[in-house]
Amino acid sequence: MKKVIKCLGMMALVAVAFTSCKKAETKSSITVASQDLVTIDEDRAYLDDASNKTYFEIGDRVMVFNISETTPTQSHCAIYESIGEGSTVQFVNSGYGDDAQDALDGGYYAYYPFVEPNQNIITELNYGENKSKFRVQAEQTYREDKVSLGDLYMAGHSDAATLDAAVATFQMRNIMGVLRLLPYENAQRTVTQIKVVDNHFHLSGWVELIIPEVNAGELQTLFNSYSQTEAWMNAANAIKNRMGYNVTEGGYSITLNIPEGVQLGATKATTPAFNIVLRPLAMSQGFHIIFTFDDGTTKDVDASAIHNFCIKPNTRLNLGLNMDNY
Repeated sequence: MKKVIKCLGMMALVAVAFTSCKKAETKSSITVASQDLVTIDEDRAYLDDASNKTYFEIGDRVMVFNISETTPTQSHCAIYESIGEGSTVQFVNSGYGDDAQDALDGGYYAYYPFVEPNQNIITELNYGENKSKFRVQAEQTYREDKVSLGDLYMAGHSDAATLDAAVATFQMRNIMGVLRLLPYENAQRTVTQIKVVDNHFHLSGWVELIIPEVNAGELQTLFNSYSQTEAWMNAANAIKNRMGYNVTEGGYSITLNIPEGVQLGATKATTPAFNIVLRPLAMSQGFHIIFTFDDGTTKDVDASAIHNFCIKPNTRLNLGLNMDNY
C-alpha cells in the first residue's frame, strides 16, 4: 500500500512552459480567475480571512493549450501574460503561439506558472502526443506574507469556442497546498534557509501528464478525501493511470531560500510566517525541517512524531513550531 501511496500526489503538481511556439498574428486575450485558499490551524478549526486571497501580479504568465483529442498533431500552445493585478485579471497573448483560433475538440487548458522555455515544461505536442512534462522546482524564495513567486501551481479549463476575454474565463484551481510555518525560540536567531524533507514522498521533479486528462477539481476532491483504504488507493490508481502520470528526477525536499535573513520571534504569536508551497500528501508520512542560520549553524527538527498533519490542495496549513522542544 505504501508503494502505491508513494507514486501518488506528484500527478497533482503542475507547472508550465513550452518548447516551441511561433509568433502569433493576433493578440487574443482571456480572463483568468484564482481560487482562495482555505486555512487550517493545527490548534483550531477551519479559518477564513482576507490573507487567504491569491492574486495574480502584472507579468505573471500562463500556458494555454488548444487540444485536439482526435488529431493530437493539431494541438498547440501559447503564452499569455497578465496585464493587471488581482484575483480575476485579463491575460493577453504575449506574442508567441497560435491559440487565437477556434477551440479544437478537446478545448482549452491553462496552466500557471509559465517560467522560461524548457525550464519548467517539455511538451510532446510536436510529436503528436497530448503530453507534457512539468517541472516542480526544488527551491523557492521567501517573500513576506506571500508564497514564492511562480510556485503556487494552478490549472484550469475553458469550454469557450474561442479565446476572447469576454467569453473565455479560466477558473484556476490550486493544485498545491501551502505550509505556513511559524517557528519560534528563545534565542530568536536569524534564519536564512528552511528545508522541508519528507520521509516518504517526492516533493519535486519532472511530472509527465496527458493534458486533456488533468482535471484539477477532481484532484482536489481526491486528495482532500485521502485515506489509507483500499477503495481510495484503487480510485487514485485509476486516475493516475488515466492521466499517464510518471515522475522522473524526483527529490524528497523543498528548500525555501531567505536571502536577506529573517529573525525568529520568541512565541508563535510574534514570529514571522514562512510560506512554503508543497504537493498534496506531503508530510503525512513523517518529515523533518532543517533550519540554517546567518552564523552558519543548522538545526534539524525531526517532526515525525507530529500526527494527522497532511498537506492538501488549496489549503494553507498553519504549523506553530517551538524549536526549543527539539
